[in-house]
Amino acid sequence: MKNEDWVRGYISGLVCGEGNFTVLVSRVKTCRTGFHVQAIFQIELIIDDAPLLEWLKGYWGVGGICYPKPRTRMKKESPTVRYYVSSLENCQNVRKFFEENPLMGLKQKSFNAWCACLDVIATGRHTTTDGLSEILKLRENLNQTKRPMAALLDADDVIKEHLPNSHNIGMKSWTRSEKSLAEDYLNGLITRSELLTKTGRSEASVANYLSRMRKLKPKVPPSGS
Repeated sequence: MKNEDWVRGYISGLVCGEGNFTVLVSRVKTCRTGFHVQAIFQIELIIDDAPLLEWLKGYWGVGGICYPKPRTRMKKESPTVRYYVSSLENCQNVRKFFEENPLMGLKQKSFNAWCACLDVIATGRHTTTDGLSEILKLRENLNQTKRPMAALLDADDVIKEHLPNSHNIGMKSWTRSEKSLAEDYLNGLITRSELLTKTGRSEASVANYLSRMRKLKPKVPPSGS
């Protein structure tokens, strides 16, 4: 393929027909809000087109190839191959390509919403209630909603299930007084409930910090050694 303009146009056309801009929101208790957010770009074709997706992976230099297990509905689907990009950095590379080589129709609308979600994730705002709510609203404009998936949670369910005290705390560092309260908890001076109340942090945030503190604590050698 010598004509670079033709190649870029072909990729845009392929994605208009078969591409999928996705933002997964899945329940993960250890995350600050209780939900993990991940942006994904993917193309899924019949398995005979595997060489085409291998070529695309090599052309962009990012992403991976997988072979999903055929789904069973009214009848068995044909085997497929999927090209996917899931890291934030690589998704930004995909974004740059389609900003320079625009899509058409509804797929461009999905792409715009996906890019807005990338901006929220890149700034860390997806770890706050407001940021997560913003992503859920933007996600309504993605073509992924036409394909039911276990990880595509209903927006109302997500909002109702936020962990307590998650509102707008983002990735705020632990203060000296909060660290002191955590030490008090580890030394048995206050309860877990008191620690949560006094710091105003989520259960996930407290659990993650306590886990780090326990790993840093020097191990006491057994007596007699």
